[in-house]
Amino acid sequence: MFVVLVLVQALVLNFVQLFGCATPLLYIYFLIELPRGIERWKLYLWGFFLGFVIDTFMNTPGVATISCTTVAALRPYILEPFLTVDASSDFSPSMKQMGFDKYMYFSGVYTALYCIVFFTVDYFTFWHFGLWLLSIITSFALTLLTIAAVALAFQKH
Repeated sequence: MFVVLVLVQALVLNFVQLFGCATPLLYIYFLIELPRGIERWKLYLWGFFLGFVIDTFMNTPGVATISCTTVAALRPYILEPFLTVDASSDFSPSMKQMGFDKYMYFSGVYTALYCIVFFTVDYFTFWHFGLWLLSIITSFALTLLTIAAVALAFQKH
């Protein structure tokens, strides 16, 4: 899934830019779908590696690396409120296991946090506060829409 998401992002989604600021950042779907019980060091490594590869293709030196590593580090804390008491350590967040509402809410929180970190590091200034905020909101909406589409399309029956 890692390779497919990176290629789709690099070859297709990087060229989609609605309103001059909305870009779908579908590659974070990989971090969303990782199992709950993954060791923290592996989670950090996956986040770093994903961000590094995306930075290489997007020509955003360090922006995706910092953002992916940050949300990977925060993932256990974001996921925990959405889990049931009997959730096993090999539980992987999915629409089938969590239900549509809970999965979309978790994905939305995770995506919002990612977009905030990504565009804050990318702009690295608040002089363009309106553009920064517009980029976060529109990219969040477009990313969450693409995550929902992919999750629905590949939902295991």
